[in-house]
Amino acid sequence: MRPVLEIKNLRVKAGDDADAMFTLDVGALALERGACLAVTGPSGCGKSTLLEVLAGLRRPENGAVVTLAHDPDEPPIELQHVSEAAQLRQQLIGYVPQSGGVLPFLTAHEQTMAPLHLAGLSGSDAARTRLGGFADLLDLTDHLEKRRAALSGGQRKRVALMAGLAVRRLLLLADEPTSGLDADNARQVMMALAGVAKTEGSVVIIATHDVDLARRAEFEIATITDHRLELETDRESLPA
Repeated sequence: MRPVLEIKNLRVKAGDDADAMFTLDVGALALERGACLAVTGPSGCGKSTLLEVLAGLRRPENGAVVTLAHDPDEPPIELQHVSEAAQLRQQLIGYVPQSGGVLPFLTAHEQTMAPLHLAGLSGSDAARTRLGGFADLLDLTDHLEKRRAALSGGQRKRVALMAGLAVRRLLLLADEPTSGLDADNARQVMMALAGVAKTEGSVVIIATHDVDLARRAEFEIATITDHRLELETDRESLPA
């Protein structure tokens, strides 16, 4: 079976400023439908940079091959071309950044419904029921009419994640989705992400420091060591 996401020879500049720049190296990685991958490593090692490349927000160096196989009868889409990936984000790729994404003038309900409107699914009972299930799972049902100022930091983070989950995606990326959350909510967030992979066949990749929780949610672990991504299982292909 052809992998959904395949990476070969990915090298990308990372670092917060010119004096701290380094090259993140991902030699080869292949993920099939239903794969859950948690990328870990110390702060500043390039975890967020990797997600930004996969989301089409950052361009890797020449020679990289990053492909997304969206249709078995069609050739894979090359995601290393940023402009092309940007057009796909609303269709196939979901990206939840570490912070931000919750607008002050919308209620939580409006925030989470926006992706359905953009995808033309706001009138779908099935899509709305699915979204309501995430509201229950993430303990947001009683907070959907609140605006950002009335939401706690943890609630805002869960609203942003719920919006990211609103539309089924082939590839879902989440940057530190459990940071700043209490243990119960962190567990619910990880369950929601793992559930999307298992029940809908999405490939889910997260950047996280919460390795123990990721393992309990049955995520495969990849660690960035010396600016190179290495799978804990020492395999280049993760099973569905």
